[in-house]
Amino acid sequence: MEPRIYTYKITFEEISHWYWGVHKEGEYGEDYWGTSVTNRRYWEWYTPEKQILEVFPTTEEGWKQANMVEDRLIRPDLNNPMCLNEGIGGYVSLRVLKDNNKIIHKEKNEEGKSVNAVKAGKLAAKKVFAEKNEEGKSKNAVKRGELGGKATHAEKDENGKSSRNIALNKKIHAEKTPDGKSVLAQKKALKMHSIKNEEGKSIAAIRLAKASHKKKDENGKSVLGVSNGKKSLSILLERNPNHQREISMQKWRDPDHPELGSHNAGVLARLQKKLGYPSERNNRVKVINDDHLDK
Repeated sequence: MEPRIYTYKITFEEISHWYWGVHKEGEYGEDYWGTSVTNRRYWEWYTPEKQILEVFPTTEEGWKQANMVEDRLIRPDLNNPMCLNEGIGGYVSLRVLKDNNKIIHKEKNEEGKSVNAVKAGKLAAKKVFAEKNEEGKSKNAVKRGELGGKATHAEKDENGKSSRNIALNKKIHAEKTPDGKSVLAQKKALKMHSIKNEEGKSIAAIRLAKASHKKKDENGKSVLGVSNGKKSLSILLERNPNHQREISMQKWRDPDHPELGSHNAGVLARLQKKLGYPSERNNRVKVINDDHLDK
C-alpha cells in the first residue's frame, strides 16, 4: 500500500493530555508517534495512543491541505495546559521538507539520533524553561506541573494518594524478578549507576547524595539526614519500645586498644577521636559477656 499523509491526535492511557499533528509516511503503516520536543517526557512516562483523524492525497496539494487542517486543530487548544502542542508550524513544500530533512538530520550521534534535532530540542527546552522562580526552578515547569497535576491526580485513594499514579506504577512495575523486585526498576538502576569514578563508585549516586544532603541545619547537619534518622528511630521505637535502652546498655571496645576499656558506642568513638585513633564502625567490637568475647 502507498504511504499516506494524515492528521492525527495522540492521547495517553494514564493522563488527560493530548497532542495534534500531521505526518507524511515514508512507508505505509510506519511506527510514528509525533515530533514534540519540549514535552517529549510525556511519551516516555505514559502510554501514548494514536488516532488517525483524516487521510489526504499524497501530493503537494494534499500536504498543504493537511498542514492547514493541523493548524485549525491546534489553534483553539494552543493555550490549553492539557494540550502538548507548543506552536503552529508554517507550511513548507514536500520537496523542501524532504531535501531539508536529509541535510539537517544527516549527522547522527552514537544512538542513531539526529545531532541537529537533539541540539534543537535542548535549545527549545532551555528557552521554554529559562525563567526561574526564587527556588531556581523553571516557572513554566512549575506552572505546568501544578495545572497538569491537579487534573491528572484529582482522583485519590483512601490514603490520599493519586489513583492514576498507583495504577501506572502497578503497570510499569508488573514484571518481577524471582525475588519479587521490579525488572524495570532494576534495569534503570543498573543503567544509572553504570558510570563509575576512579574509586569504582557510582557517579550518579554521589551526585544524588550531594543534592539530597545539600540543605543543612544550624548545626551543619543534613536536614534530610536528620529527618530520616528521626523517622527511622520512630519506627524502631514503635516496634520495640525498649530499643533506646538496649542500645545504651550495649558495650563496645577497641580491639587494637583494649586499654581504653568498654563503653557504649558514642563514648568509645569520642575517646578514640580524642586520642587520635581510628573511630569508624569497624574499629570497635561488641562486648557480649564478662570475658570480652566478640560477637
